[in-house]
Amino acid sequence: MTYQMQVQLSKGEEAERQLDHHFADRFLIAPATRQEQRQGIDRIFTKRDTGRNYTIEYKTDWTAGRTGNAFIETVSVDSMNVLGWVYTSLAQWLIYFVPARQQLFIVRVEMVRAHVEEWIERFGPEKAIPNDGYFTWGVPVPLAEFERCCQKIEILSSPHKTSA
Repeated sequence: MTYQMQVQLSKGEEAERQLDHHFADRFLIAPATRQEQRQGIDRIFTKRDTGRNYTIEYKTDWTAGRTGNAFIETVSVDSMNVLGWVYTSLAQWLIYFVPARQQLFIVRVEMVRAHVEEWIERFGPEKAIPNDGYFTWGVPVPLAEFERCCQKIEILSSPHKTSA
């Protein structure tokens, strides 16, 4: 089954609003510039008490609640040999959101990158996800295993709908 791009985009934007709301009490949150987005950065978080900045990549995985696996993308667009976010993201932190569990897995991108080859060996082979004219590839990593490399796990505070 291929993803319907507009539906996925709308769901992704809603998830981003929920994540922004969840972290807003601790951080000033600025959307990334177009250039930063091309580098795998979705937000710049500025810690309210220290003023320290962090670059953040958001990933939302609606399937993980059913499969019990985080999908770690290794190839973004196979027909153009575009590497996946695990290799290309310049964000410092990944916030991996599993809506079915309302769980946020908070992990340094470098930590995920450090484990990806081991995960491919242990949990591979990599799986292909069909898109419109190409496939995205990645390794399904059990959430319990993924959690071991995370710095923090949080539960999304009171899920709600926000207006744009």
